[in-house]
This record gives sequence, C-alpha cells and structure tokens, in this order.
Amino acid sequence: MVQSESRNARGVIAENYRDLQSLGLIEEARFGGTVEWGSAESFVRTVLQAVELALYNAADLLRRGCEDVAGCDWDSCATKMSWTRGFHRVLVRLSVVGERYAAYARTAGHRGVPPARLGESPALREYRHALDDFAGALATSVASGTLNADRVLAEESLWSSRFLVLHITRIMNHESTIWERNLLAGGGPPVDVTYGAFTASTILRAAVHEHELLGDTYFTQFRGLHQIPELIAAEINERLEVSIRALRDEDLANALEQMVWINALTEPIAASLPPMVDSLSTHDYHQIRENLGLTSGSHSIGLRYHLFTDLYEQLCEQIAHYAEVTPSDPDANEEDRDYLPPRRAMASPSRASTTPIGPLLAQVLAFRSFVFNWRDEHQHLPRNNLGGGHTRSLTGSPDAVRVVRNMAEHARAHDPALALLGEERGCPPADLTAYLQSAGSIDDLLLKATGRVTQSRFTDVQERLGFFANRCPFTKPERRVV
Repeated sequence: MVQSESRNARGVIAENYRDLQSLGLIEEARFGGTVEWGSAESFVRTVLQAVELALYNAADLLRRGCEDVAGCDWDSCATKMSWTRGFHRVLVRLSVVGERYAAYARTAGHRGVPPARLGESPALREYRHALDDFAGALATSVASGTLNADRVLAEESLWSSRFLVLHITRIMNHESTIWERNLLAGGGPPVDVTYGAFTASTILRAAVHEHELLGDTYFTQFRGLHQIPELIAAEINERLEVSIRALRDEDLANALEQMVWINALTEPIAASLPPMVDSLSTHDYHQIRENLGLTSGSHSIGLRYHLFTDLYEQLCEQIAHYAEVTPSDPDANEEDRDYLPPRRAMASPSRASTTPIGPLLAQVLAFRSFVFNWRDEHQHLPRNNLGGGHTRSLTGSPDAVRVVRNMAEHARAHDPALALLGEERGCPPADLTAYLQSAGSIDDLLLKATGRVTQSRFTDVQERLGFFANRCPFTKPERRVV
C-alpha cells in the first residue's frame, strides 16, 4: 500500500511519464552536443546513445545475475538472463542499422561518419566488467560441481532454470560477437571528440539509474526499454520534419533519403517491445506497478503525439500533394479533430509528373506499417499484466485492455494514409479474431484470470483510493506543426 503521496515501500512513485522515464536526462544527453537535424552525425550519435542505454541495462542484469549464481538461485538468474537476451537482441538491431548507415554514408561520400571507436565506450567497459564477474561465478559453479553443466545440457530442457541460464548465456555470447562486429564497422564520434562526450554516456547512465526500487525488480529494465524508443523517436521526429519540408520544396530526393533512414531507425524501436512482452511476467509487473504512478504509455509526447499523430499526419498530407488526393476524415470525433491536419486546397506540384513518386510512397507506407504494428503489439502489455474484466488502468480508464484496443482500432479507421491507398478494400471476416474475442474462449479465460489477480492485488487502483484517488495530471501537448 502507498505510504505517502509520492513513495511506497519499494521507493518513489512517479509523478508523470516524463519523470518516470527520466526523459529530461535523455533530452539533456541528446542536446548536449549540437548537431544538424537529419545529418549523418546525428544518426550515428542516436544509434550509439541507444547502445549505451542497452549496455548499461545489460550490465545491471549481469551484476545481479552474478549474485544469483553465487547463491544458487537459478530461477531468479534465469529471469535475468531472459531480460539480458532481450537487450542483446536490441543491440543486434541497433548495430545492423548503424553498420548499414555507415556503409551507405561512406560510399555516398557523406561527411560526419568517422571510424568507430567502440573500445572507448564507457557502457561497454562497464558491461565487460559485469560479464567477467558473471562468467567467473558461473565457471566456479561448474568447476565445483554445484552446477553439472554436462548433465543439465544433456538431460534438461526449457522447463529447467539451470538449463535456461546456460542456454541463454551461449546465445548471448554469440550475439555479442554480432553486435560488436557491426558496431566496429559502423560510425563513431568525430576525431576531436571523446566517445563519452559524443554519446553523453555519463548522463545516459544517470538516466538508467535515476529511479531504482528496493528489492529484486525489473523496474530499471522496464524503464530502459522505454528510454531507447524515446531517444530514437526524437531523432525520427527531427528527420520527419526535414522530410516534410523537403516535400513542400518539391525536393523528393532529400525526402526519400530521410524516409529510408527513418524506416531503418524504426527497427530498433520495434525490437524494444518483445523483450518486455517475453520477459515481464504478471507477477514482476505487479511488483513495480504502484511505482509507475498515474502514468500511461499514451502520455509519451514523442511517440504517441509527435510521431504517431502530428508528424505522421502532416507527412501523409504532403505526400498526398504528389498523389493528387486529399486526406479526409469526416468521422473523426471532436477530440481527434485537434490532431488532424488542417484542410486546404492541394494543387498538384509542377514536378509531380516528372519526379518518380513510387519509391517515396513505398517508404511512407512502410512507415505507416510500423506505426500500426507498434500500436497492435503494444497491446500485449495491458493484456498480459492487467487483464480483462473491467480492470482499471493506473490513470483510471475503466477497462484498460478494451481502451487500448479501441484506440488502435480508432487510429486505423481514421488513418490519414487511407487516401493514399486508393479505393478502400474491406477485409474478409476475421473468424479467428472473432473466436478469440468471444466469451468463453481461451483468451477470454486468461484475460479474466489476469484481471482477477490484478484487481485483488491493487484495490487502491481499482477503487481509486489513496494516491490513486488523485486526478491524472497529464494534459495533451500542443500539436507539433512543421
């Protein structure tokens, strides 16, 4: 139960989403060294900063996993290894994107992509120390016979925590060689700037550890897998603005180049969601739930409003100039009209007939797919951790799962890119979806069971008592207009 307005037995209760995710520090790290929007330098810095965040989280997990190995707590260690594996998967995606961009920039003669200096990374050094300690503890356990590695590997499977520790460790080992090789082939800081200064690594480390809870929780990692998308989204949003302005100036080549790398940057954002889906159990989420305060992922200004709404809509409006169609959304409700693009006559630009629009349109539609896939997959979190049966959200929504699903469906129905797709084609009946969402299905059974557990554990949230009797202070931001 909450002991005061801003703390409970585990620690601080977040006052808002921005504070929960330490976005002030993330922004400080991004703006500490001014670089040109949409430049090669800004791309490389974003990738390397996200790498620093991932490595600091992986180091934290291995340090704690080392304690588990020493105490023969294989169950807890297996959970930490699952989270660590998730961060390695994010690192692989980041490294592939970074290597791809550096190779392109060098062959295209772009400046601002000097050779990598990964060995100077403060986060990598910290990760390496944690890995050495973890490997030493595991090797000692095997050598002493406490952990019979041969027998575990020969006779046990995924039902065994001991097997999972060994199995995920070997997966992690190989993936380390992948992301390290790619990052070494990628870009680095300018020659006259240290790696730590270029990435603002000290500030990013502070962001990772600014809010920590008592006990063996995954609060830090929950935050980390939100911080990485927030950081990358800030870079994407800047490039979206550049692309929109380029479209207005009929500079399709610049707009196309920006959209190609915007879509590349969406890959590590998408990769940041599965580790939470796969590794965050209902129990572990419940250990940190009250500390999230009156917050919601829908309070993300950078993702929910600027990326998914404001800039996406303006991008569709501008590309529609070239497609010679006008976005229309007559069914939008009053609340959504605040975030719809202004209506005006759209004259076809003089170069529309001579400039190839196909590749750019393909990139815009690829970005559209990312936006809606993110909305769809993000529904895993309330489904897995809150459940159905009218389970209230932290901010007071009467049925969190239904509200999130409705938001995703509403966004599709009022998608500003529909005008770009020509004649709308109705989808065939979704029989499997209808079955799973029907009363009595296996999904209905699991959602209701999750809901019962959540509601019984959090009567203060469900009944809006104590701290959660407060009104959610979040207000919608002003529309980001290019």
